[in-house]
Amino acid sequence: MSEFKATSKFRRVDICKNDNDQVKFNNLKLQFHQSLIDNIFRRFPATTLLQAAEVLNPESWLTDVVQRALFGDTEISQLSKSLGFSSDDIADIIFEYSTFKKGCAAGQKLKKLMNLLSVYPISIAVCERANQPC
Repeated sequence: MSEFKATSKFRRVDICKNDNDQVKFNNLKLQFHQSLIDNIFRRFPATTLLQAAEVLNPESWLTDVVQRALFGDTEISQLSKSLGFSSDDIADIIFEYSTFKKGCAAGQKLKKLMNLLSVYPISIAVCERANQPC
């Protein structure tokens, strides 16, 4: 690099550079970074699902009783819907989740949701390791 800066040559080859080269390079670099980000999001779509699943972790719950009562219902609804539960089951799961946040045991449908979520990251990891579509 120091050779180029001093002589405008790289290994005795003239490097011609004009004013637009830096602008073109920066645009190309931005396109590359955006493409990389898009590919990562396409390759790992479970990120949103797993972040939403965090509401099932009691350590993430809010300490205020009223805030905890309102916490996570939207995420539970999204999770249930994305995993194919019917609307009636989703309503039941949200109810079971509200009692779960009060310290009661998880209901049958909420347990089913939790069981599905517990194997979901594993199924994605297996596909990634095997380089095969799920």
